[in-house]
Amino acid sequence: MKPSHLFRLPFQRDDLQALFSGILLALSFPNPLNVLVSHFHFGLLAWIALVPLLLSLEDKPPLAGFRLGWIAGFAGFTGILYWVVIAMHRYGGIPVPISLLILIALTLYLSLYVGAFAALVGAVRNSTGWSLSITAPPLWVGLEYLRSTLLTGFPWEDLGYSQYLNLPVIQIADVTGVFGISFLVVLANSLVSGGIVRFRKTGKIPLGIILILAILAGGILSYGYLRIESETRRTSSQTPIRVGIVQGNIDQSLKWDKAYQRETLRIYQTLTREIAQNHPDLIIWPETAVPFFFPYDQPFTRMVRNVARETGAPLLFGSPFYEVDKQRIRYFNSAYLVTPEGKIGGRYDKIHLVPFGEYVPLARFLPFIEPLVESVGNLVSGSNTLGTVVFSIPRARFGVLICYEIIFPGLTRRFIGRGADFLVTITNDAWFGKTSAPYQHFSMAVFRAVENRTYVARAANTGISGIIDSTGRIILETEIFSRVAVSGEVFLREAKTFYTRYGDLFAHACLGWGLLLLGGAYSARKRKYPGLHPQAG
Repeated sequence: MKPSHLFRLPFQRDDLQALFSGILLALSFPNPLNVLVSHFHFGLLAWIALVPLLLSLEDKPPLAGFRLGWIAGFAGFTGILYWVVIAMHRYGGIPVPISLLILIALTLYLSLYVGAFAALVGAVRNSTGWSLSITAPPLWVGLEYLRSTLLTGFPWEDLGYSQYLNLPVIQIADVTGVFGISFLVVLANSLVSGGIVRFRKTGKIPLGIILILAILAGGILSYGYLRIESETRRTSSQTPIRVGIVQGNIDQSLKWDKAYQRETLRIYQTLTREIAQNHPDLIIWPETAVPFFFPYDQPFTRMVRNVARETGAPLLFGSPFYEVDKQRIRYFNSAYLVTPEGKIGGRYDKIHLVPFGEYVPLARFLPFIEPLVESVGNLVSGSNTLGTVVFSIPRARFGVLICYEIIFPGLTRRFIGRGADFLVTITNDAWFGKTSAPYQHFSMAVFRAVENRTYVARAANTGISGIIDSTGRIILETEIFSRVAVSGEVFLREAKTFYTRYGDLFAHACLGWGLLLLGGAYSARKRKYPGLHPQAG
């Protein structure tokens, strides 16, 4: 045996490059380092995060490319979603080994999309010789769109979300949605990778690529600043709606304790009285802030109704709800609006439920899973009951998204399409603990504001609560795990954006573009190796 083999690394250089890309991707989103280095915008890493992976794909066949992409994806998604273990074990009561298996299964699945991206990029480049800047962005966006829709979809922290603090850049989301930002990030990575390859081969600085990057940046930033200025002018002439947001910070272990129900309501009553002095037009409590079945539990229901009467403001809050249908009880995760007269002004039942959090997918065909996750709820989607309800208060209408729903842009724009003037999202992020997840969840709401040019008010049990304006600027933000009541102003939406009207048209175009690329690669390979494609007859 050669001495060099004794010291051979278990990973090859290309594997380490792919792993490094995964680490950079994980760091591009809200992560534990944000606490230590609070002034650094980690999202900037996304603009170079894919460079090591793309360089490692040079001259690689599709199968080798898939392996490298899978490594990058597994590292990236594990770093982003590490909190799944904490949420399922500490708050869901699921044993650590099973929680780890669920995290691994989830990241293995999500990594397939990055693996497929790397394999397809290699296949197209090897067959056609087309540059990365033409092939990589549409293939990434097409696969990202599929990840966001297949099997109910899991668009948690799509690549574009990494730029939620980059206000000038994200303004194009009112046309392209978040997928347009993903496209730009991958395009920048592709151009940088191409420049490095060219420099290695020629020893010359690729001035053409630098010029393209400068023109691209100039165009995007110009559009962004113009849209920010336009939105600022528009809202300056409006009279805003004042909202009060209550963050009760109720411990998850006590939340459903019957002995603590009255104390929970007392906490919300006290905090609500504080912000009532600011004369809000709407008061918002978080998801399942009311720990009983409103309106069935009469003593507690009266307490909630009295809060609205006492403050003289409409009160929005989350509550579980059930109904009996053909001798079967159906449970819902709901939001209620109670008027200043103490009457129910409307109810919305959550449509997009959390798999393995609020229901077990395909439970009929997977009976062995349900006993392992006994703490998982057995809720019913509201898609067949009330649908996308728009609530009304004096001077405005608004739509409510419960927790996980805010990460789905298609569902969000349905509320705007039905006439909502602004959006409210209520959530209980106590399940996430003191991890990156509450910050990741909050960051995605920024894009719903930009896509639809609407304000978003957010009430979370343990935080983050706040208000996001129509340019995506976070104008109010609370600390997590703090008990606080805050108030702020919400300006009303006016015209529908291109994205509101046409949805993910840009993502569909990228999906079509990707299919054309694959068709071109197949035709090129057929011409190059005619013996591999015998003609019929």
